[in-house]
Amino acid sequence: MSENNVAIPATPDRIVEQVSTKFSLVPDGRRLAAASQIVKVQNTDPHQVHVVVDRFLKGHEILPGQIKEVEMLVEDIEGFMRQRLPGRGFYPPGARVKGGVVKGDRMVDGQFIPGDKIELPPHPLLFPELDYRVIEAKAREERMKRTQTGGVAQQSGDGGEIAELRALIAKQQNELSEMRRQIGSSGGKR
Repeated sequence: MSENNVAIPATPDRIVEQVSTKFSLVPDGRRLAAASQIVKVQNTDPHQVHVVVDRFLKGHEILPGQIKEVEMLVEDIEGFMRQRLPGRGFYPPGARVKGGVVKGDRMVDGQFIPGDKIELPPHPLLFPELDYRVIEAKAREERMKRTQTGGVAQQSGDGGEIAELRALIAKQQNELSEMRRQIGSSGGKR
């Protein structure tokens, strides 16, 4: 008899067994070895509850206005921070926004009428302790790479500025770690 035989009753144990083998929530070694950081995450949305996945693939609900400390992959943190930068994109045609529905490009009587270009708002998850200048510098660096013409990049940022900001972030992270160690060694007493 095969494993997926329809004649076998679908008991809860059998369903759980099938689902758990396909969708494992145990992080792989690559994820555990990746750079991670304990950060404070703030949900600035007044209504929406957000779920943030930590380094160990555990979801953390962050209620509107709530700040929570979570260990996240640096790659995930940077992704959320990039989504807070201006110019991250526009609402697609047909999306519902305040004031109606976004209209797409269209032709009327042979005339091209451009659609609405309503920019996406910043993502509501905020990392209040981190410096967004590093992410802005990286975004500027990526734009510079994309705007290469004839093999020569158009200068839109200073590479020294990026290194300086990375050093500043590393210093802030070290200071924060040292403060946490001091608090931990004193047993939380001041």
